[in-house]
Amino acid sequence: MLFQIDPLATHPELIPVLAQWHQQEWQHLNPPSYDLQARIMEYQQAVSSTALPQMWLAHNNGQALGSARLIENDMETHPELNPWLASLYVHPEFRRQAIATHLIKKVESAAQQLGFHRLYLFTEDRQHMYQQLGWQERFREKYFDEMVVVMAKQLI
Repeated sequence: MLFQIDPLATHPELIPVLAQWHQQEWQHLNPPSYDLQARIMEYQQAVSSTALPQMWLAHNNGQALGSARLIENDMETHPELNPWLASLYVHPEFRRQAIATHLIKKVESAAQQLGFHRLYLFTEDRQHMYQQLGWQERFREKYFDEMVVVMAKQLI
């Protein structure tokens, strides 16, 4: 499948679609007050940002396939770690087509361009995919009653 990765600003009309996907996937890792509307508002901030947060959309002629964000912090339990790769999501219908890999590389490149030397993320169950792309496990901890793996990648 052919796809493009562009800043979310090129297709802001897809914010509700992405927010709904993310809400369904990760609400259990967020406080109850972080509802769909709060998520939409946060993503709208990324549309106009040139620093952090930033968000990218993988799409095929305007059809959303997936997304990824570069944000200041993704775990309030670790304010000392920044920035973070967050919201990496590819709709199940479009997985196993290297979309996630391209989104990850886009976020890594953007972090480097902003002068960051290390990037963090957390995952419940995808650490093997990240390890294949050069990420290393830093530690594991319980977060919102779920066991997660915090990973880092040194950017050169």
